[in-house]
Amino acid sequence: MRVTAYCPCHRCCGRNSDGRTASGRSIYANGARFVAADARLLAFGTRLSVPGYYGGAPVPVLDRGGRVKGRRLDVFFLSHARARTWGVRRLDVTVYASPPGAATRRFYRRDAGDSGDERKSPF
Repeated sequence: MRVTAYCPCHRCCGRNSDGRTASGRSIYANGARFVAADARLLAFGTRLSVPGYYGGAPVPVLDRGGRVKGRRLDVFFLSHARARTWGVRRLDVTVYASPPGAATRRFYRRDAGDSGDERKSPF
């Protein structure tokens, strides 16, 4: 998946910078460790592991974003400098299905020339 980063500043969030996520939770929820994802793909509360983001520990989807559509995630940081340092990354992301204990799903990058093997997700 294409993974970018954002923070609660007006440059990143515009007029929606009010300290609340789209799910209604505070930006400090879960120790300010969460992601924004497309509602059509990942529901609020879905937990996922993003390599390099807080040690790959599972974090919840608590936000949406205007540019977070399709195969894309935004990881949250409290600092604009940390969000900028993250940059843009293409990563394999593991999604833990809800309810807890359900099967896990892995989102893989698609490489040029990929044969479309059914074991790979379209993400």
